[in-house]
Amino acid sequence: MYKLIVFDLDGTLTDTSLGIINSYMYASEKNSFKKLPREQIKGFIGQNLLHSFVNNFGISEDIARKVVLDYRDYYAKKGVKECKPYPGLIKTLDSLTNKGFLLAVATLKKTELAIKVLEFLGICGYFSVIRGMDANDSKTKGELILSCLNELGIARHEAVMVGDSYGDMHAALALGIDFFAVTFGFGFSDDISYDNANIKVFNRLFDICKYLTQN
Repeated sequence: MYKLIVFDLDGTLTDTSLGIINSYMYASEKNSFKKLPREQIKGFIGQNLLHSFVNNFGISEDIARKVVLDYRDYYAKKGVKECKPYPGLIKTLDSLTNKGFLLAVATLKKTELAIKVLEFLGICGYFSVIRGMDANDSKTKGELILSCLNELGIARHEAVMVGDSYGDMHAALALGIDFFAVTFGFGFSDDISYDNANIKVFNRLFDICKYLTQN
């Protein structure tokens, strides 16, 4: 039924929470912001980074743009290595590619940093397209997903988006693309359920592979 599987990165392919939280902490401390609890910062994961600093720290967009640079400076040097793959990641990617599925990544992380994370995990080569945030932090998740489809010449009904957040879900459904929710990431709880034929819920990565290869 599907030709292309578009994955979110943070909270879907890999647990990047440590690097993200440490990057927030570094940028906050460097700019003398009020120190926020690490658990509260964890709740920012998946948000547009520029908007997150504006909304969660009460600063202007101009100041936030400078702070984002500090965040990304830490992340590029240390944060990309402060991640760990979710169980079954390599097995899932191997199985899907062997079955002929195209794979892509659409993430609000800056493209260069997303590639660094994927390279650190040794999985960059599985993905035909990797789309991340642009230099102006202006892209939406929907635009990034659609860019993956357009690059590969895939129709919307031939693609599925896999993600761990309501932002991922709403972006996919707004485009008319089916959505697979994973519960081991940052956004959905284990008891999530939807009465919607366009949404499926999975508790493990490899369960996605089993579903796709059996249907």
